[in-house]
Amino acid sequence: MNKQPPSKPIWPESGLGLLSVRKDGFLDVTDDFIRGYLAGPQLELIPESCAEERSLHGALMDDPWMVVPPEWTDKLADPDARENYLVILAYRDRLADAGTIEGAYLSAFTEGQVRVPAMFINHMTQVIVEHLLAGSDNPYMARAAEFFFREQMVNVHHDTMLSADIETAAILSEQDSGLGSLGDSLTKSGIALRSSQLDVMGAENASQYWGRSEKYDFVMDLSFERPGLDGLCRMMERWMKHLLMTEVRISALQEINDENWLWHTGLDTESTRLLNDLYDNKDVDAVRMARLISLFRLEFCDATAVQSDLAGRPVYLGMAMDENRRLRFKPQNLLFNMPLASSPTSPKPH
Repeated sequence: MNKQPPSKPIWPESGLGLLSVRKDGFLDVTDDFIRGYLAGPQLELIPESCAEERSLHGALMDDPWMVVPPEWTDKLADPDARENYLVILAYRDRLADAGTIEGAYLSAFTEGQVRVPAMFINHMTQVIVEHLLAGSDNPYMARAAEFFFREQMVNVHHDTMLSADIETAAILSEQDSGLGSLGDSLTKSGIALRSSQLDVMGAENASQYWGRSEKYDFVMDLSFERPGLDGLCRMMERWMKHLLMTEVRISALQEINDENWLWHTGLDTESTRLLNDLYDNKDVDAVRMARLISLFRLEFCDATAVQSDLAGRPVYLGMAMDENRRLRFKPQNLLFNMPLASSPTSPKPH
C-alpha cells in the first residue's frame, strides 16, 4: 500500500488542520475552527444581508468567542439568518464548554435527548476519525472511516457485499448503466446516480484512495474475509481506544455460536432490532436476515473496563442495511451501548 502524502489532508473540507492537538491526543478548538463556521454557507454574507447582520458577522470574525446578546440576533432582518446564527452560536458555546471536539461529541449523547444537529455531530465525527488516521497507510481503513459520518447504500452483487456513498451516487439525476447491479439497486431505491463510474476498491487501485479521498467515490467490498471489513474493524478499535481510553480487539464473524451470549450492540437501527430478536429466540425471516451485512466479535483487553459479571465475555456487534438498502452507521453505539464499568467521560478542558 502507498502511504498517504503527509502534507495532504484526507478530507480537506473537514477543517482538521484548523484544530490543535493536545498532549493527551485530544483536539483543542481554535479561533480559526470557529471562523470556519462563520465563513460557511449558513452565515455567508450575501448582497441582501442587512447592516445589522454585516456588523454581527464582522464582529464575530474578529472575536469568534464574543458574547452575543439576544438583541443582536433579534435585529437581523432575515429570519433564516437569525435562526442560523442561533444554532451555530449554541454549538460554538458547547464547544467552548467542552474544550475539545471529543468532549463536545461525548456530551451530545449524555444529556438524554440529543439536541445537537446532525450536521455538527457528523462534522465532529469526521474530524475525530481523520485525526485517528494520522500516519495510517491503510486505504481500506480510511474508506471504512467514511461510514462513521456518511450514509451508505449497500447491494449484494454476485455474492459480494458492496457499499457506495449515497451522496456521491446521487449527485446527478441521470442513471448510469455502467454501475450494473449496484446501479439497479440504487435506482430502484429511488437514488438518482451520477454519470461517472464508481470504482470498487481492490488491490490494484486501493492506493489511489489518497489522491481522491475527498470525492467519496470508492465502493467498498464488505464481504467476509475481505480487506474492507478488516479496515472497518481496525477503525472501530481506534475509535473506542481514543474515546473510551481502553484497548479492544474486533473481528468479523459470519454467525454467533455462543450458548453464553450475554451482550450485543447493533451498529445501526436495523441490526439492533435484528440482534434483539435473535437473542430472544424470535423468528427472523429470510428477508430480514438478508439485510445483515456482517457480525463482529469485540473483546476488551482490560477486563476491569467492563462490568464485573461480563469480564472476559465478548460483545457481539451487528451491521445491517434497512429495507431501502441504506446503512446509517452509528459510531456512538460503540461508546454508549457497551457493558462498561463506568460511563464514558469527556476529556477535561485545559
